[in-house]
Amino acid sequence: MSRKETISAETIRKLSHNPMAIFGLFLVLLIITVGVFAPVFAPNNPYETNLDISLQAPSMSHWLGTDEEGRDVLSRIIYGARISLKVGFLASTISLMIGSLLGLIAGFLGGWLDKIIMRFTDVMFGFPALLFMIGITAAVPRPGIEITMIAIGLVSWPSMARIMRSQVLMIANREYVLAAQALGFSKARQMFRHVLPNSLAPVIVAFTMSIAGAVMAEASLSFIGLGAQPPEPSWGSMIAFGRAHLRGEWWISIFPGLAIALMVLGFNLFGEGLRDALDPTMNVDKNEQ
Repeated sequence: MSRKETISAETIRKLSHNPMAIFGLFLVLLIITVGVFAPVFAPNNPYETNLDISLQAPSMSHWLGTDEEGRDVLSRIIYGARISLKVGFLASTISLMIGSLLGLIAGFLGGWLDKIIMRFTDVMFGFPALLFMIGITAAVPRPGIEITMIAIGLVSWPSMARIMRSQVLMIANREYVLAAQALGFSKARQMFRHVLPNSLAPVIVAFTMSIAGAVMAEASLSFIGLGAQPPEPSWGSMIAFGRAHLRGEWWISIFPGLAIALMVLGFNLFGEGLRDALDPTMNVDKNEQ
């Protein structure tokens, strides 16, 4: 059995013994299943309006009630999972690609490139992320879900860059990297063949947990009208749509808010469990006890 296979088996074993991580994974898989098969699970058309049943309380015909335009809240939440998952994964992927590349270059090449990249990263950390996203989306004539994904990805990469750089600095002096240098391999081959694959574990954990942050960011932008545009059933826009009715028809905002909370909780719990499973110091601590 190879070393990578041993690590994978050990990671799966640790995750299987972490009930909170399993619960988080269950929530994530549940939301992904609901989002992917939304037409199957949704009892009604999320875009269909019917003013005759406007602001109807939860009932057997509409389990989570209806909104001001008579649209089924449950169906809109189910279809909204698609938007949140799409933004979460794609925005985090953009962040992962930018942050990993810059962190890899800064950590491995060092010198003036490291200083420039890290100072730029510090500048990015100095700006409030949400205000930066608002500025990007507001500068576009027609804000939408695609612009939201790009804005979130462009703003949230600095933490990925720092994590990758710290990993590269630890790995750059390992025996297999020094052997690659001695054999005369190019810098690019050393970085992408030997350093990058062995630096990904903490970055993958950060990617998993960043999905929750991207979902929250999309909900925030949609809440103020700079994310998904009506009649798209975004959870953030649903909360904004129902805020005028919170004292009476509370279900319009409360249930989308609970959906956001469950998704964020699921990704965070799974991300923390994955971090513990991939952290070699956890084995040391257990062996010392």
